[in-house]
Amino acid sequence: MNTAAAFQLLTGYPILRWQQRLLSRLLADDIPDRLSLPTGLGKTSTIALWLIARSVQPRLPRRLVYIVDRRVVVDQASREAEALSERLGPEATDPLLRALRQGLGLAPGQRLAVSPLRGGLADNAAWRVDPAAPAIIVGTVDMIGSRLLFEGYGVGRRMRPLQAGLLGCDCLVILDEAHLVPPFAALLRRIASDPALRGSAGRHPLRSLRLLTLSATGGDAPGRCFGLEAEDRNDALVARRLDAIKSLRIGAAVERKDLPRRLAEIAQSRARDAERPARVIVFCNQRRQAQEVEKILAESGLEVHLLVGERRGHERAAAARALEEAGFLAGSGPADRPAVLVATAAGEVGIDLDADHMVADVVAFERMVQRLGRINRRGERALAIAELLPVASDGKGGEEEARQARCLELLKKLPPLPGGGGLASPAALQRLQEDPALAALRQEASTPQPLYPALTLPLVEAWSLTGLAEHTGRPEIEPWLRGWVEEEAQVRLFWRRFLPWRPGEIPDRREVDAFFLQAPPALPEILEAPRWHAAEVIKARAKALQKAGAAPDSPALLLLDAALELQAGLTLKEVAEIDPKSDRLSGGSFWAIAAALGGLSPQGLLDAASEGIGPEAPSAACGIGCTADGPEGMPGVAWRISRGAADAAEPPVEGLVEAQVFVLAYDAEGAPEEVLRVWKEEPAQAETALARRPQSLAEHAAAVEQVAADLAARLGLPEEQRRMLCLAARLHDAGKAAERWQRAFGAPPAGGPYAKTAARRIDQALLDGYRHEFGSLAAALRDPDLAALPEDLRDLALHLIAAHHGRARPVLEGRGAELLPSAAETIARDAALRFARLQRFWGPWGLAWWEALLRCADAAASAQWESG
Repeated sequence: MNTAAAFQLLTGYPILRWQQRLLSRLLADDIPDRLSLPTGLGKTSTIALWLIARSVQPRLPRRLVYIVDRRVVVDQASREAEALSERLGPEATDPLLRALRQGLGLAPGQRLAVSPLRGGLADNAAWRVDPAAPAIIVGTVDMIGSRLLFEGYGVGRRMRPLQAGLLGCDCLVILDEAHLVPPFAALLRRIASDPALRGSAGRHPLRSLRLLTLSATGGDAPGRCFGLEAEDRNDALVARRLDAIKSLRIGAAVERKDLPRRLAEIAQSRARDAERPARVIVFCNQRRQAQEVEKILAESGLEVHLLVGERRGHERAAAARALEEAGFLAGSGPADRPAVLVATAAGEVGIDLDADHMVADVVAFERMVQRLGRINRRGERALAIAELLPVASDGKGGEEEARQARCLELLKKLPPLPGGGGLASPAALQRLQEDPALAALRQEASTPQPLYPALTLPLVEAWSLTGLAEHTGRPEIEPWLRGWVEEEAQVRLFWRRFLPWRPGEIPDRREVDAFFLQAPPALPEILEAPRWHAAEVIKARAKALQKAGAAPDSPALLLLDAALELQAGLTLKEVAEIDPKSDRLSGGSFWAIAAALGGLSPQGLLDAASEGIGPEAPSAACGIGCTADGPEGMPGVAWRISRGAADAAEPPVEGLVEAQVFVLAYDAEGAPEEVLRVWKEEPAQAETALARRPQSLAEHAAAVEQVAADLAARLGLPEEQRRMLCLAARLHDAGKAAERWQRAFGAPPAGGPYAKTAARRIDQALLDGYRHEFGSLAAALRDPDLAALPEDLRDLALHLIAAHHGRARPVLEGRGAELLPSAAETIARDAALRFARLQRFWGPWGLAWWEALLRCADAAASAQWESG
């Protein structure tokens, strides 16, 4: 294959020498431990390089996980990955692209799966549908790391093992800007290299997680490093970007209170340059300062944009489009009008910003390197000016002030330019980073690395017990992701017009959990903010509503944990009286806020003065199209919510099916009178036993077995393991044959037993807690074909049957089974012991991967039935 031509077809750019060298390494299945390149040289091209190499080299992992610790960069990297998927789509006619598709194993009509995972529930599920298919997952440290450690922010406990298994096996993890998160880099290195975490199985069919870290700021991370060679500068593009002229000028110190005004004045002067208009980027270390600078510039009549992390997803996406239109992305050409972008740390890393000039306050050295990479990024301008404004010392700055002073001292060692200032080209900055004589000064000028705990097998095993809501040996995972740092606790907020909470009552935990399982927060409606700030804003809003005469006992806030399970509900009065630093708020990872409370500005920022949730929201009612008259076609949102009479059950949008009913009010006779209904797209119902049309148990078992056989063949499993997986698929739903299950699910009287029925809802009282997985396990224990398997594979098949809906980790309840209590207790006990035994053998991620195979086969067969 002509790999250079393939790269140009996929990316639109000729391959550079360093990219060709890295591709040769990947083709030889020789993945370096880290990649160190100056900013602006296209590190994200590693995605395309992996894609080409994987089509030729089957030993490479079939999924790529690209992690970068900035939400806005995830969006950008996701767009690049989606562009690759588009060029490699089923419609491709170029022979080289067709060869790439064939090498990747993409079936006719199948697209390369691309899934973003960042700040909320952005998961489109494409990456976890087919374990044998190539996929690209792009996400933040929190979203990927939590899933890898069996937590999964915003992921229910039943889905956590599936996602952990698919991320922990057969994946190449690329950690961009690894210097920002050394604890997470260490965690990934441990998972990738420690045999103790992989189990004792000698015949696991897949390679484990593999790691490649990327950084533009050098560093002394362990492992084999891939960097630029002298000959790489022979590429004109590389030389132009490395030697891009940037004049770094350090201004006089200003008082802290005057900093926003001075930043705005200089930015305005640069943007309205007499010779030609310019695009200027202003960096502020604090969000409030950035907002103040933006306000001053807006009042001057200048076009101004704001880029901050603390912003709702819907408005953040709109802001990204506005930046592209204003020409702040690399490759936009000369400015045709003056414009200013005001950014916090959200604009420092990874995002392909490119301005003419920069004005900024002073931060740690590694951050200054990133900031300087956002001007004259492609080396196409004759001169870019970066002006730094130090803050006058007030004696209260402590370590941070000392670090900034040392940073200025280090930057003053840049070579001088004839026109004034220091040469801050990427090549000059790289020399500063590599000069051994400056090692001590660099350390003092850089952010110190946080301490972090070691990862051990008992810890991972404790996190993997996802079937237990509480476990005293299962600590919070944050220190393993970010270390022991004094950071502000963050919370994810979303506003809803309809909350599953009847006024005057205490919210019912089971009802609330079921509601948000069906209608979880979606990416556009989520805003991530410091907990104290969120509490201050909603407290102010609650006070304002009370003053305006709102009912004190009206539902205002639901606190949900990372699994979207209810922790507490607060009324309007309770919110108005809450202490923002109270421990009462600490249990909520997600806050579901009543839309009537308001508190969201038109720009998608928290605002105590705002009575609404932003006029540009997808739905003025609840922020995400969750009303019957809400907009259709919201990307990534597969549900709607309607409120109405109990006997009115028409879907708000054609093609939706009823997934959940929450009763708001009862009539005098105790019958439901008013309800909330959650409606979902039909494919979203694929894993449930409710379908558009009934399917017999025999038909379903045969369909799942066929999908499992195909999956095993594409994964290249040994014959014995293929047979085991197919047997587990054949028997996984045998427990549905129980009379109790058939009646509770409204199975037709003839043609049964059924695996899927067309009933509108389940009779939970009749079901009485019976789990069909337990019945399937009891039946499988008597199956002669399963008994003929080797003992270790028979054990694995039995566990897969018990765990195919995310249970049996380690507990599988035997309630309602048609067995003597003692027999049921024995089966449940043996299931828990089997889980522990298998996890030690296959490793936590290996066992979860096996579970994912059966679960994905089950879901795929169900989806085929729904669409057939």
